[in-house]
Amino acid sequence: MTPHDIRFEGGNGNSIATAIVVRGAQSELEGTYAAYAWLVNKYGKKDEGWKLVSHSHSVFAGRDINTFKIQLPDGTQRAVFFDCSESFGKF
Repeated sequence: MTPHDIRFEGGNGNSIATAIVVRGAQSELEGTYAAYAWLVNKYGKKDEGWKLVSHSHSVFAGRDINTFKIQLPDGTQRAVFFDCSESFGKF
């Protein structure tokens, strides 16, 4: 995977309706790496700028959604939603 292969579309990830759409990932693993890269770009280095509380997958209205629940340095927790439909189930 090279950085130019992956791009992000859609919304800001604050809800399922505004999920960040991961485009260009060729497998589930690449899609997950891309989501982590987005989080690092937005919030900084993992375990410094944010901590992972949980990561889950669900299907909503036919869309494969990865939900990352994170904790920010001030203790605030938030969920970030990614639409991984394009890469989910590909190995």
